Amino acid sequence: MNEDLYANDGVVRRRYEPGQEDASLSNVVLGAIDDHDSGALTRGEQRLYDRIDPDALDTLFREDSDAVVTLQFAFDGMNVSLWCDETVEIRVSDVDSP
Repeated sequence: MNEDLYANDGVVRRRYEPGQEDASLSNVVLGAIDDHDSGALTRGEQRLYDRIDPDALDTLFREDSDAVVTLQFAFDGMNVSLWCDETVEIRVSDVDSP
């Protein structure tokens, strides 16, 4: 289940279950980035597709994968982290966050 996990630390957290969602993982990641910084996806010259291929992201974290997968990338002053062990945990934070 695509679940929003909120804390008062300025970090957006989501949980995604491959194969159980109506949206693709790449769209959930885009939503988490937008929730963290609502203008990040539309301002400036930097595009998410310049950082990561959405089809590759969806394939890497597919439902039938047995691997434990971790991915981290920077985007427009944010750290985006994903890790999977059955469900995908998504974390979007400022670059200078611990």
